[in-house]
Amino acid sequence: MRHFVHIKFIVQPGTLTPTGSHIYRNDRPERNRNPLVVMINFRIMQRTILTLFFLISGFFSLSGQTKNGSLILKIRQDKQKLWYHARLSSNDTIIDLYQNLPKRKVAHDSIPYGTYRLILISELGDMVEREVTIAQRTKMVINVRSFYNKDASGSNFTDILSDQDTLRIFTRESGCFHYSESNCEITRQDTNYFIHFNSSKGKETFLLKKSYFELIRNTENRGRHPGLNKINQGYWTTNTVYYYSLNRKLLTFTLHSPDFVSNIYRYYKERHAE
Repeated sequence: MRHFVHIKFIVQPGTLTPTGSHIYRNDRPERNRNPLVVMINFRIMQRTILTLFFLISGFFSLSGQTKNGSLILKIRQDKQKLWYHARLSSNDTIIDLYQNLPKRKVAHDSIPYGTYRLILISELGDMVEREVTIAQRTKMVINVRSFYNKDASGSNFTDILSDQDTLRIFTRESGCFHYSESNCEITRQDTNYFIHFNSSKGKETFLLKKSYFELIRNTENRGRHPGLNKINQGYWTTNTVYYYSLNRKLLTFTLHSPDFVSNIYRYYKERHAE
């Protein structure tokens, strides 16, 4: 006859099981977490992470950013006021500067630090170069008062122009309701003369008609002999100041008539547009 024995194990916290292992019971009551508190803590952590991200990215961007400085440029020139345009040039940068107030110092800002070639350009197309290093606040003075010398030879530039020379002409025309400026260059090759204009397309060159060359020559002759201007002046309200330059010799005069440079340029543009 078989007998069955029922054994009941009552396991208490920290007691042994039949396998010899311990069973622990967490008697602490489960905490009820407030959803509002959880959301606030998450947002604080999110903002902290974003702040650290922007601080780190800002540090690297500032460390690689190019520093900019300024150039305070003053041009000392004579009463003709022919120097208005300057250019900074380096291996990979070209910055155009304009001197609107030639009697005063003009500040040009936001120029990257570095060493540049400063090219000062006159209205006649002549250039003066200097080297300048741009720092936080760089000052520079350029004296061009003696660049041009007044021509006292009495000889027409158009008569002595050789194949190696360039005759530069600049005009300022003004009237009752208008003001304009024009310039051109005249070169010679054997018996032919060429006229060069600066335009938005770059330098344009045309073979100069004989009649236009005579116009340029006669205009210079009138400028050298003021007595000729008393004849056939008419009633023009337009005045034109002419600047003829050859090898840094300068001839300046005023005539009571429109300038011829813009008219010649208009003729060649219309002719080539056909």
